[in-house]
Amino acid sequence: RIYCQLKSQNCSENSLILTEHLKKQYDCPLQQCSSDQCCCSAEFLLIYGEHFTAEVNNKSELKTFYVTESFKPKAPTIKSVKESNGNFQVRWITNMDGKTWNPEETEITLCKKGDTEKVSKRIIPAKNDGLQYH
Repeated sequence: RIYCQLKSQNCSENSLILTEHLKKQYDCPLQQCSSDQCCCSAEFLLIYGEHFTAEVNNKSELKTFYVTESFKPKAPTIKSVKESNGNFQVRWITNMDGKTWNPEETEITLCKKGDTEKVSKRIIPAKNDGLQYH
């Protein structure tokens, strides 16, 4: 699903058309979502690496966005955590279809239970039996 929003106090004065990878065009009806914002959403099969163009008011504004840069993946499901000599191995499933989401890198965030300090780093996870792990 793609969500778009733009600043405007009168949504009926605006139009938004989404073009999928220079192919299909979709009218995205704008609705008031706050006093100064208009929003719309459209259902698409998001393919990793493709791009879309949002056209506002008959090309008065054009914005191209790429699935790889603006995609927010579903949260993974942690399947197991094993500790050995102070090291932890975490195994998870991504909850994403491989056609939609297949990045090489994954960002993980670690913290001690009850601690507010978090450490994030990008990794290339190993894969085994349909699970990713680090």
